[in-house]
Amino acid sequence: MQFYAVGLLGYSIVRIASPAFYALGDSRTPVKVSIAAVIVKCRPEPRAGSSARISRPGPRDVRLRRLFNAGALIWFLHRRLDGLDDRRVLSSFARIIVASLVMGTAAVAIDRALIGVDSRQRVR
Repeated sequence: MQFYAVGLLGYSIVRIASPAFYALGDSRTPVKVSIAAVIVKCRPEPRAGSSARISRPGPRDVRLRRLFNAGALIWFLHRRLDGLDDRRVLSSFARIIVASLVMGTAAVAIDRALIGVDSRQRVR
């Protein structure tokens, strides 16, 4: 699950960047980048005595594909638009990080409190 959680960052960026290309009338770039992300992570599986075959993607591969896809789309979008409003993007990103930390802290605190309630109920 941790690998998929990290992959959510890439997924979120792709869900924002892809429609931006479509709005610019460029539907090919997101498709090409997605194909490249799949090809980059396809590698022969090293096994002695067997022919080379493509390995099944694991959670780590999915995360890397999503992050590659997101990074490439942002890079192409940055070049296409002669820059993004980097200051606003970084400001938004910082606020998202702070909100995520607050939410994560609250979730951990509630989880610990509920574990304490659950263990007390079993004792009775």
